[in-house]
Amino acid sequence: MAEASHSFVRIEDLQEAAGRVIAEATGAEAGYVTAGAAAGLLLGTAACVAGLDAEAMNRLPDTRGLKDEVVVQRVHRNSYDHAV
Repeated sequence: MAEASHSFVRIEDLQEAAGRVIAEATGAEAGYVTAGAAAGLLLGTAACVAGLDAEAMNRLPDTRGLKDEVVVQRVHRNSYDHAV
């Protein structure tokens, strides 16, 4: 930690670099670091609801006028459902 405290990194740059590493490691189109599984589910659901509509993104969590129903198979229900 002492050594790291002497370096400056813009968090946006770190996030972008970490995303590239995650994408490469998983074979995904992109990657994003979150605070945990619930945060990842929340962000993924928000992306599906808003799509590429910047206005809809800025309105969240107000989903009026957006498709806001998520179908989950019963066997995939778990304690993280509240994040969806």
